[in-house]
Amino acid sequence: MKRLFILFASLCIVTGLMFSCKKKTDAAKTGSATFSSASNPSLTYCTFTVTVNGQTGTFTQASNQAPACGTVSSDCAVFSLPVGTYTFTITGYDGSHNYSYHGPNSVTVTDNGCSSVRATYNDW
Repeated sequence: MKRLFILFASLCIVTGLMFSCKKKTDAAKTGSATFSSASNPSLTYCTFTVTVNGQTGTFTQASNQAPACGTVSSDCAVFSLPVGTYTFTITGYDGSHNYSYHGPNSVTVTDNGCSSVRATYNDW
């Protein structure tokens, strides 16, 4: 009986040590960034291209109201990004003219958050 108790106790100690040595890993923290443009007569028929953190997205419509942050639609580009601050570019092309965004060019992404960048009439 004493041997059985010692064997059981040893097994418990070894099992406890095995599980206590497992390294816990945190899931990558991510958030999203949404890019859109306010309506502008010059940009009515533009295709907008956004580049951030090596990713490229497009949207084909400027809008009177900002789209809901994180909602994918034709009037915005949405990116899922790791937490951090990123620089970006936005360009527009209407079939004959290129337009470049000249507003602030960085966006901060927070854990499970959504940041919105909206180009206004004066930013082009």
